[in-house]
Amino acid sequence: MIKLNRGPKPAELTDVFVSTMTEVFKASKKKTAVWNQDFLKRALLNMSNNKCSYCEASVSVGSSYVEVEHFRHKDVYEDEVLSWENLLPACKRCNSTKRCHDTGLEPIINPTSDEPKDHLAYSWYRLRGID
Repeated sequence: MIKLNRGPKPAELTDVFVSTMTEVFKASKKKTAVWNQDFLKRALLNMSNNKCSYCEASVSVGSSYVEVEHFRHKDVYEDEVLSWENLLPACKRCNSTKRCHDTGLEPIINPTSDEPKDHLAYSWYRLRGID
């Protein structure tokens, strides 16, 4: 995992769009995937050099393998469902593994705000946690 520099939010992610689509998400019984937008995927993948934020596997906008990941889980933190600071690109495997982990209660490394090198180290070709 490498440190990612979050760029400016996409122009399409306006305050009106965010508030409208957040309300759509909150009101829908099946939790409509309001984040499944190509413009969001493009911006997130640009930030991560077309890689998963966690494992660095190569992913692309057209791939069914890339997902818009909510660092703070969308079902717990509904108001952050389209918050630019809460979104990361992830491969299906990493997003599925993280599932509904509550990063507010049990923090994990956020590659846009934490320096992964401060928390992870290599030992005998394997990653291990420092803290």
